[in-house]
Amino acid sequence: ATDGHRLSLATAAAADLGNLKLDEGVILPRKAVAELRRILDGDQNVDLAFGRHHASIRKRDLSMLFQYVDGEFHEYERVIPRGEMHRATVKKDHFLRALQRMSLVSADRTHGAKIDLRPGELRLSANHPDVGEAVETLEVEYQGAEIAIGFNAVYLLDVFRVLEAADVEIELKDGLSQGAIREAGNPNFLAIVMPMRI
Repeated sequence: ATDGHRLSLATAAAADLGNLKLDEGVILPRKAVAELRRILDGDQNVDLAFGRHHASIRKRDLSMLFQYVDGEFHEYERVIPRGEMHRATVKKDHFLRALQRMSLVSADRTHGAKIDLRPGELRLSANHPDVGEAVETLEVEYQGAEIAIGFNAVYLLDVFRVLEAADVEIELKDGLSQGAIREAGNPNFLAIVMPMRI
């Protein structure tokens, strides 16, 4: 899923794909995805069926049918960073709580938060002319070059709130390129957040 400023990519194994072929993929309506999320709460198996113009989902005594969105999905693979990346590993809970505190100060239209990354340390800061400034330093596993980059704090909060792993990897190329966020040890989820000037 993407809105042009951020992207989430998740993969999951299916027990039985049968003759399912979705090489070109399908686009699901936003409201249908919200309803699916509500229905899929828990560990129960569900049956998905994809037709030419619609998809259906069955879970016990519940069935739902929805039409695809007609159009082309963004070429999201172009947004995924390639090449040499600088990787920092942070404790999810520590970073999430620091972000929540930063968002109180960055509560203007842009919600800007700055990350300064240096070996062993991540400095998170936000500044608002009417509210003041907040700065917090976290210990991280990082041995690369110093990088300073800005992000929308709300976008980062959205990602960190859904992560389940205790350790999270933040991958940065430089101070101007999109950042990648992954759960440590989980290759099935990737979030991309576009940078902003602070």
